[in-house]
Order: sequence, then C-alpha cells, then structure tokens
Amino acid sequence: SKAVLGPCVHRLWAGRDHLVGKVALAGWALLPLLIIVSIVQAVLPSGALTTVSLVLDVLCIACLCIAHTDNRWLGEADAMTKCLDAVPAILVGNVTFNVLYNTMSSVFYSQSCQMDTRLGSGADAMQLNGAFFNLGDALAIIIFTPLIDRCFLPVAEWLAGRKIGYDLKILTGIGFAMAAQAIAALLEYFRKQGAVLPIGSKCAPLLPDGQHVEMSDFSAFWMSVPYAMIGIGEVLVNPVLQHVAYAGADPSMRSLMQAFNLFAMGGLPNAVSAAMTQATASFVPNDLNQGNLPLVYLINIVFGVLGCLVYMRLSSLRKGAQGPHGTPGGINDVESPVVQLPALLGERSEKPGAGDTKVHTQAGDEAMLQA
Repeated sequence: SKAVLGPCVHRLWAGRDHLVGKVALAGWALLPLLIIVSIVQAVLPSGALTTVSLVLDVLCIACLCIAHTDNRWLGEADAMTKCLDAVPAILVGNVTFNVLYNTMSSVFYSQSCQMDTRLGSGADAMQLNGAFFNLGDALAIIIFTPLIDRCFLPVAEWLAGRKIGYDLKILTGIGFAMAAQAIAALLEYFRKQGAVLPIGSKCAPLLPDGQHVEMSDFSAFWMSVPYAMIGIGEVLVNPVLQHVAYAGADPSMRSLMQAFNLFAMGGLPNAVSAAMTQATASFVPNDLNQGNLPLVYLINIVFGVLGCLVYMRLSSLRKGAQGPHGTPGGINDVESPVVQLPALLGERSEKPGAGDTKVHTQAGDEAMLQA
C-alpha cells in the first residue's frame, strides 16, 4: 500500500507562502494539540481545560473551514484537493448534529430519571434506568432507515421533481435533532406541572440527606419520542456524511478521510458539549424542579440554528468556487461508481450514461435551500 499522510503534509506545506495556506496549516496543527488536551482533560478534569479545549476546537474548525471552502490556492486539482473540498461539510455537519446528539447521554438521561420510571403503580414497583429509553433512538434507526430510503425520499424527490442532494439531507437531520430538543422542553414543562411522588427515583442523583430525588407523576416513556427524533436525524446525517467522506475522496485516500470523519463525529463535538454543559450547569441541578431545563434546550436549538446557517453559508461559497477543479463545488458532485445507490446516499433508480460516473444532486439542493 502507498503512504498518503506524507504527501498530504507535503502538499499543504508547499502552500505555506499563501495566506490561506498559513490558515490551513494552523488548523491542521491544532488537531493533535486538541487530542492531547482532550486526553489530559479526561484524566484530570477541570474547568480551565474545558475552556482551553473549546477554544482550540473552535479555532481548528474555523481555520479548516476558511482554508478549504475554496481550494484553488493549492493550484491544480488532484486527489488531495478533492478530499479537502469535503472538509467544511464534514466538520460543520458533524459538530452541529453531534452536539445535539450528545444531549441523549446528559440532559435527556437526567430528565428521564426524574420522571416516573416504574413498571406498574406500586411504591415498590420495578424501576427502569433512564438509559433504557435510549432504545427509542435505536428503534427509530431500525424502523425509519428503510422507510426514509424506500419511501419518504423517493416520494419527496418525485414531488420536488428533482434529486435531493446531500446538503438538504444533512440539514433535515439536524432539524430533527433540534425538534427533539423542543419536544424534550415541552415534556419537561408537563413533568414540572405534575405532582411529585413520595418515591425516590433510583437513577436520579442523591440529595444531601442520602435519599434519591423523588420522581414526578409523569411517565418516562414519553422520553422515547425525543430519543426517536434524534435517531431519525442520525439516519439522515451519519451515513450521508460517511458517504461524502468516502465517495468524495480519491480511492487512495478514502481510509484517511473516513478516519477524519470519525474524529469529526466524536472528538470535536465533545469539546463543545463539555463547554456547554459547564456553562449551563446552574440550570441543571440535581433536583430538576429547582432548575430550568427548557432554557438549556433552547440554547441547544439556537446552537443548531447557528450551525445550519454556517453550513448553508459554506455550502453557498463552495458551490460558487469555480476554478481549476472544474467542478462547481464539493460534496454534491462526488464521484460514485456506476451502480445503483440507495436514495439516502444519492442516485437511486437512474444509472449514469456511458462514461459518466457522477451523481448530480447540486441543482436540486440549491433550489430547495433558496426556497
């Protein structure tokens, strides 16, 4: 096998005299530093390290998006520039969605545990752990993946009269994650309106008197709805971005792009989530009846909206980046083999003509986003 990391570094270093090249080198240099800080933070957690991690995260994403929205500064198009075209979408799409996704293991869990988790109505009835309702996410993925691919997307494309591109799928997935935050906020409002039962929730935090926080008279099974909404968002975001990283890369660099996509999916959003958790800690006390959880969900929705706006702006700039690359920009014109792809990933029923290996979905996205 042929090494790919060395040539990538050499190509980026060759553009160091260009201002945008300096920005790109700064962004890529921050990645290993961010990994080191994250490891140290996991071993020695502190507020200062959380702040440092957030600053490095934001700077890294900003530098890479600014540098690689238009890669004409690198000169003639090749396998390297083809990969870099997809970097902004991979970064912003993953970070925006997965910050919202991370709420499943934090505030969603805390909220579930202060609801009625019992199986039955007796004081000694068996209680479920709040993590049980995460099954709503898994079930939604299992149920809605074939429905979206075989039914909803083909119908939407038929109604629109055009193919639905990757950008619109990713933005729709983020929209489902934001809707999950809104539904969870509404459920929290109803939970706080319910009576507080004289029964401690075994998965809720312990109070100073050694007793668990008492549950509210509102079934925790309602939390399956926002969990499921996140699951639908995963169907529209994760496989699409993985396909973008794969099909948008030269065959020799696909493994490298998949590794980068996985890091953007897990590593980068965690720093943002940790900082947001720290900033909103006063709204999420051990006893949620004394806090303001709907405000936390509102902050998450605002973050999602800002992420979508940034994504749309970068998408617009990318599509306008005409030049030596000879393509109108990036992930919606990725090369795919002449095979029948699922509707979720691109072309479904039409095979390209002889010698044509591209799946074109950009025009449909532009029209829908502008509408």
